[in-house]
Amino acid sequence: MRAIRLGLVVVSLLALTTKFFTFEATLKDDPTVSLVLRPMPSLENERLLDDSSQLTGALVLAEDENAFWGGGLYSWIVSVGWWLLPLLLIAAWAVPQMRRTTSRA
Repeated sequence: MRAIRLGLVVVSLLALTTKFFTFEATLKDDPTVSLVLRPMPSLENERLLDDSSQLTGALVLAEDENAFWGGGLYSWIVSVGWWLLPLLLIAAWAVPQMRRTTSRA
């Protein structure tokens, strides 16, 4: 159970970091989709750009014509996973604590 909790901590932190420090950029006249790392945290996860010069100061992690590899997983993380995984972590911590408390009584 300890390994599961540790794994959930790591995955939850990765999901939160992904949510706050990345966004999906799409160019207006081009089907190119980019996964971009931003320097400051934000809740915005999709941005429509006029041209690629608007990406100055940001690091492009992945780029593809139609959708980057892992795009479905990324969409799930930034929509549901970033709050669901920490909730599962809290549940994985609370259930054993509740069992210990009730077994002592």
